[in-house]
Amino acid sequence: MAAEEELDITVSSRLHMVSAFLAMEPPDVVISFAREFGEGSISESVQSCIWHHCITKADLKWQGPYLKRFLKKLILEIESSGVLVLDELYEQYASFMISLQVHCVCLPWESASEDDLHCFSPDIILGADIIYDPSCLPHLVRVLSLLLKHNKHSHAEVGAAGRELDSLPADELLRHPLGKGPVAYIASVIRNIDTFNYFLALAEQAKLVVTDLTEKVEVSKFLPYLRSYQRCSIRIFKIHV
Repeated sequence: MAAEEELDITVSSRLHMVSAFLAMEPPDVVISFAREFGEGSISESVQSCIWHHCITKADLKWQGPYLKRFLKKLILEIESSGVLVLDELYEQYASFMISLQVHCVCLPWESASEDDLHCFSPDIILGADIIYDPSCLPHLVRVLSLLLKHNKHSHAEVGAAGRELDSLPADELLRHPLGKGPVAYIASVIRNIDTFNYFLALAEQAKLVVTDLTEKVEVSKFLPYLRSYQRCSIRIFKIHV
């Protein structure tokens, strides 16, 4: 921001404010330095300094809870004084209020136990090019079966859902059947028809429904950066219970 560039970085109150934040001093202490820096007001210029030199420099891994408390008090202080709050401060605080978390875990199909999978409750499972090694397919189908059967449908529901596929418009096809239970989508190239038929047989034994969506759902510019693939050879499958 242009306002941030005009700030005199040699001002001691500014240095005290930034240092107090980095030292994770109580929010009230940092805010008091901010008011001193702004000569009694936490102006937009002061907020810009806080944004650029404090918040964007924070290590969310260990400063996250502190930053959330600080932003809550800072925004309240600014609003109470009638000063306009920078959008960046609102957006950062809002991000802390969203309870979405992303975790990356290693899940070997061969050794994953039912207890290992019990902690997962997926709505959607995505896979790409995973139907190619016959020795891995029993493990793949077992894992898919356990993950997809959290909210098991009755056979009547599944049968009815299957009969409705041809009448569904493309934009609703991905949400079928009936919005119930998890669903898996797999993009794959069928290199060996025997391997693919083996996968279908295993899926049938596990009472999984495999539907080829390729002809019904047009994927615009699918994987344009992979020139080693013939995109017309890629099939898209939906799997559910």
